[in-house]
Amino acid sequence: MGPGRFKIVVRDRISAALKWLEGALPGSWHAASPHKAQFLLNLISDWIPDHPVTVGARALLPEWVRWNCERSGLPGRLLDHAVAVASGSSRLSAGCAADSS
Repeated sequence: MGPGRFKIVVRDRISAALKWLEGALPGSWHAASPHKAQFLLNLISDWIPDHPVTVGARALLPEWVRWNCERSGLPGRLLDHAVAVASGSSRLSAGCAADSS
């Protein structure tokens, strides 16, 4: 990986991490759920579509959600659902607050 690619990867991870931590209370940094995954996917989808940071953050989001779910102790079925939501292969059911964007 060349130095330019490394900078993009680091920037993508920092962007995703800062959005994840935005508004988090101390001690709740790893709090994770399918709703939070959907919220972040919606947020990232509003960024410039083909920008390298947007592309990188979208690609990183499922891995980031899984990592935080594992640290927060989220049960397996919710962890799997959160990762599916983050990857865009699943959505929350109609009527959920996170769907009203």
